[in-house]
Parts: sequence; structure tokens; C-alpha cells
Amino acid sequence: MEKWSRLTSVLLVFTLVFILAACSGGNNGADGNNANNSSENTKVNVNEEPAEVVDEVVVPDPMESLDFGGETITMAAWWDATPQPDTPENQQIIANIAELEQKHNFKLEFVAVNYDEIGPKFTESTLAGDPFAEFVRLERRWYVPTAINSDLVLALSDFVELDGSNVAFGDESQISGGTFGGKVYGFAGDTGGFGMYFNRALLNELGLPNPHDLVAKGEWTWEAFMDMAKKATVDSNNDGKPDTWGAVAKDEDLLGILVASNDSNLVDLSAGKELLSDPKTVEALEFYQSLFTNKVVKLNVEWSDYVKNYSEGNVLFFPGANWEASRVKEQLAEKDFGYVPFPIGPKSSQFRAFNAQMNMWVMPKNVKNPEQLIYIFGKIFNIESTEDFPGQNGYELAFNHEEDIMSAKLNRENVVVFDHKGVPGFPDVAIMADLIHNNVPAATVVETYKGQVQAAIDELLKN
Repeated sequence: MEKWSRLTSVLLVFTLVFILAACSGGNNGADGNNANNSSENTKVNVNEEPAEVVDEVVVPDPMESLDFGGETITMAAWWDATPQPDTPENQQIIANIAELEQKHNFKLEFVAVNYDEIGPKFTESTLAGDPFAEFVRLERRWYVPTAINSDLVLALSDFVELDGSNVAFGDESQISGGTFGGKVYGFAGDTGGFGMYFNRALLNELGLPNPHDLVAKGEWTWEAFMDMAKKATVDSNNDGKPDTWGAVAKDEDLLGILVASNDSNLVDLSAGKELLSDPKTVEALEFYQSLFTNKVVKLNVEWSDYVKNYSEGNVLFFPGANWEASRVKEQLAEKDFGYVPFPIGPKSSQFRAFNAQMNMWVMPKNVKNPEQLIYIFGKIFNIESTEDFPGQNGYELAFNHEEDIMSAKLNRENVVVFDHKGVPGFPDVAIMADLIHNNVPAATVVETYKGQVQAAIDELLKN
């Protein structure tokens, strides 16, 4: 099947060559600032034969006369994904939609479907041969690997040459996040990024170093994090309850980022392997447990307690995603906040971020006229960005300091994809309970669950 580069080539333009001759004492240099290279000192040699002008060669665009006959193209997400004119990029997208709808005779519709319904609806309608939407926003765990192995998802890379240069389908980080088994199924996705928020006012009150300074010196490590968290956990009135805490966290996010920051993962579905038994993962689980045995992390009763607890302003650290900055900014409006990469683990050579819920656009396998739909998608989101790097405009609105913005950029560029949520029955809740509440040694936890996880992976890939 022809690649996108062949489908969308519009013009091959040959350079028009003009031979200019300088008058006596003319300029032989290439410097445009040379005074001799002025219009009054340079003339065309009229005695010379004029340069041949090569006619422009136009390769016809095979999609130029595309007509959808008034059909509706649907893009479904679990929120209203209709572009809003809040950024220059979105304004271009809105203009592109209007132009393409008129030119190619279709109507683009954005549909919101409940979060817990969109995955099943995608599967059921595709299996029935009548996909409910041409483009569907899905979390990676909803289509990797089951929907792919069941032949329900279109491989975009079968149609489009993807190298990060066509921003409509995503940059290199997004393409990597949408890849499974050597093909790209998800595109233009939310790669996320994950780092460490900190309360700048509390940091100053406690006289602790700015984590950005530790990053610059190569000292922002697990040990530095633990040391600062211990110093921030203070019971000033001796009532047995800390008045300030080292950290709050969503339990599963803290577990995931610690494993990623030590250059490991929980599963590798491409290789069909569990990675609980990887020594780097075991080391991360041990450190995870030590944060709780040292009582520097305020425990959650309900899973969402970390949001409320951090808003009280008496917690130093919160490991969280880039997109959570707007909420943190509102929570700490009177205290200010900072953001750095998550501290580096002892077995890693660079900072890592992670994403276990990456969401991307996918196309049902039996959608009609996929080449034409991909063409339209590419035209809609083919824009000239005003950003110096992906996410810049949003980061500048959400963060207060340039160093925090650059940390968000770094986090986005170093995302490790976690696929364990796509493994049925992955025992993350049981693992966390054993480590946090039951004080079971990490090595024992791994021995308990690694066989269960491997069996689940084997069954998943067999099916």
C-alpha cells in the first residue's frame, strides 16, 4: 500500500536559475553585506544567453477531488474534544476543519462518551462491523495487546510514513508511545510526563535545598529525596502526629515512577515477560516500602486523599503528572510551587518519567476508506506551531517558573510506557497492600506474584 509521502506529495518545483554577471570590479564574495553587492553596482550581462526557465512540474494530488458525499466523520473521546480557540494552534485547527468540510463535502463531529463505556463501545461496534466512530480516543491498555491481537485496530504505519516530521500524527515521543510489535496503532497521543512537585514556601521554611540545584549538581537521587522527606516530616507539638509531611502520593503512581526511575518496568508485553523479578524492580519496591516504614508519606484512606492532603499546604513533595500542574497551582496559590524530574534511581543513568494510562487516537480495523480518513486527519492537524517544543504554551500557563517549565519538557521527552494495566488481574493492589500495610519483604512479594503475572501474560498473548 502506498505510503503517505506518495499520497500527499503536491508539488515538485525545479529551481529557476538566473545567471548574473557583475560589472567591472564586481563582487566575487558570498557575503550579502558587501557594499559592492548593491543594486546600482550589479547589472545583468545582456550579451549572455538568458538562462533557460524550467517549467514547473506538478504531481497531481490523488485526494484533491475527494468527496465524502455529505457524510459525517466522527471523533469520539471520553470528554468533549472539540477544539477551542484558546491557542494559536487550535485556531488553525478550527480553520482547517471549516475549509476541509467545504472542500471535501463532509461534516466533522466530536462525540463525548463516558469513560467506562468508550472501550466496550469501540470493541462491540467494531466486532459488529459497524464502528461507532472513525477515530476513537482510547487508553493504550484498552487496545494493547488484546484489540490488536484480535485484529480490531488499524495499524496507522501501514498507511503513513511516520518519522516525527508530520506533526499531525505526533512527534517522536508520541509515535513511540503508540507503537506495539513494530507497528504504530495509536497516534497524536497524550504522552504525559511525570515528575516531582514541591512546595516552595515550605521548602524555604524548613531551610532545605532547592531540588533544581540538586539536579544541576547531579545529586537529585532517591537518597536525597528520602533525606529531605524525613526532614520535612515534623511533629512540632509532640502530639504524635506530624504537622508537616515529606510527601503525599497516589499509591500506584508512586510505585510506577519508582520502578521507571530505576530503569525498569513491571511487564514487557512485546517480549511476553513479567518484570517483577527484575533486580531493578525489586530494588524499587524495596525503596517504595521504605518510604512508608520511615513514615514520610501521608497515607491515603480513599485513593484520592492525596489531592486533598496536598491542598492543605503542609506537604513538601507530590509525585505527579505534567497535566496536574494547573490543579497544584491553584492548591498552592499562596505558597508557590516547583517541579523537577523525579529523583533518579541507583541503576539508571538518566531521569525517567512514566505513563500507565497513555491515551491516543486509534482507528477501527474495518472502518471504511481508511486512506481517505487518514488524509483528512493529517490535513486537519497539520499546523504551524508557535511553540519551541511540544506542550510549551500549556506549560507556560500552568507553571510559574522557567526552570519548572523545562522540567516538564524533560519529563515529556523521557516517558516509559507501562503496560501492566493491560494484563488481566495484575495484582498491583495486593502488591501495594503487602508492601505498605503488611510489611512483607519486597523479595517475598515478588516471589508470591511473579508466577501469577507471567501466567496472565501467557494467557493474554495466547488469546
